[in-house]
Amino acid sequence: MGAQVHHRCKSTGETFTEAGWKKWLKSHDPSKAVTEFKEFGYDINDVCLTPRKPVEWHNRYCAITITTSQSPCGAWDYGFFWKIVENSSFGAPLFIPEDEIANGYRSEKFAISGCLKKIRKIFSDDLRWRREIGDDYDEFGNWEENTAIIPYIEKAMAQIDALIDRFDPRQLDLFD
Repeated sequence: MGAQVHHRCKSTGETFTEAGWKKWLKSHDPSKAVTEFKEFGYDINDVCLTPRKPVEWHNRYCAITITTSQSPCGAWDYGFFWKIVENSSFGAPLFIPEDEIANGYRSEKFAISGCLKKIRKIFSDDLRWRREIGDDYDEFGNWEENTAIIPYIEKAMAQIDALIDRFDPRQLDLFD
């Protein structure tokens, strides 16, 4: 039986056994780029270390950031950060190899638009939940003013809608 693959770096094409991976980590800095394409540098885990940041917006209770990167196959990917009060999530744009081109987007605008639509659904679901539950005690007996945040989420959703229009991939760019 052959050695099992412990880690695969798609951007370099390298595969590592557990022993090989440990050896690599001892002799390299995993936070450094191992592959570069245009301005994008990817680490050994295929995470883009130098993405573009076409969207960054926040208000008192909400935040949205979108990052993008392109792989040599031409495909684009997005990373994101969103926050609604204490809830948040993030992910980084990843390297997309030629054999996985269908997992990427054909342009940066398509990637941004796809990400914005996913974030809009998250904000919309949160807004609906806050309207349904209203102000109430949480499971620990603390009073929660869920509805006080609604205007901030509505403002965030208006901004998301404006960004969806701005990054609509069907719109032609005059100076791109």
